[in-house]
Amino acid sequence: MKRLQESVAGKILAVVLLLCMTFTGALYSMKACQAVPFINAETYRDTEAFTVIIENRLSDVARAFTLNERLANESMDYVTRREVEGEVTALQASFEPEVSNLRFLVRDENGEPLFNSMLAAEEYDGSVHYASFVLGRYGLKQLTIQTEHAYSYTVASEDGGKLLPTYTIECTVVAEEQLSSGLVADEFYWLYSYHDRMNCNFDSWVGIALFSFVAALLCLLYILWTAGHKVGAEGIVLTWQEKIWFDLYLCIIV
Repeated sequence: MKRLQESVAGKILAVVLLLCMTFTGALYSMKACQAVPFINAETYRDTEAFTVIIENRLSDVARAFTLNERLANESMDYVTRREVEGEVTALQASFEPEVSNLRFLVRDENGEPLFNSMLAAEEYDGSVHYASFVLGRYGLKQLTIQTEHAYSYTVASEDGGKLLPTYTIECTVVAEEQLSSGLVADEFYWLYSYHDRMNCNFDSWVGIALFSFVAALLCLLYILWTAGHKVGAEGIVLTWQEKIWFDLYLCIIV
C-alpha cells in the first residue's frame, strides 16, 4: 500500500486519467443534453426544429407564388424582371421532388388548387400544415401559419378600398419509409436522421458520462490520498507551496 501511495508513475497516470475522464464525461454529458429535446419528442415531426423548417418552407412557397403573380400582372423593367425570374427559378428548383421531401398545394379563396407539387403515387406522413397569405400591391402582404385545416373566404382591405383574396397553402412531408431511404437528403431527412440518432444513442451517452465522472472522482481521490508522500520519506513532505503564508497565497490566487 505504501509503495502505491509513493508511486510517481501512479500519480502521473492518475492525473492523465483525471483529465481524460473529465473531458470525456463533459463531452458526452453535452451530447446527452442536446438529445433531451429529441427524446421528449415522439417523432421528428414533434420537434421544435421541424416546426421552424415547416414555417420557413411555407414562407418560401408564399414568396414563390407572390413573385409569379408579380411576373404575370406587374410591369417592370428588364433588370428587375430578370432578378425576379432568377429568384422564382431558384425557389421552384428547391421545391422539386428530386431535391425536397416537402409536398404542398396552394388554393385560392374558393378552395381551387393553383400551385401543386403533390405526386399521386407517393405516400405522406399524415400530418398536414397550413398557412394563409394575402397578396398586396407590392407583393406578399401577410402570411399567417395555421394549425387547423380551414379555407379562408375572407378578404383583406388595402389603402384605397381594394379587396384582396386570401390564399391557403397545404403542405406535408413524404412518409418516413421514403424519407429514411435518404434518396433526397434535404433538411427533413437530416432532422429525421438526427432525431433517430439521438434516441438510439441517448442511453449510451448517459452511461459513458456517468462512468467517466465516477472514474474521474476515483482518480481525484487517489491523487488526494497520495499527495505529499515521497519515496524514502516518512509522513507528509511539504513543498515550497505550503511555506507561503496563506494570506499572501490567497491574495495571489484571487
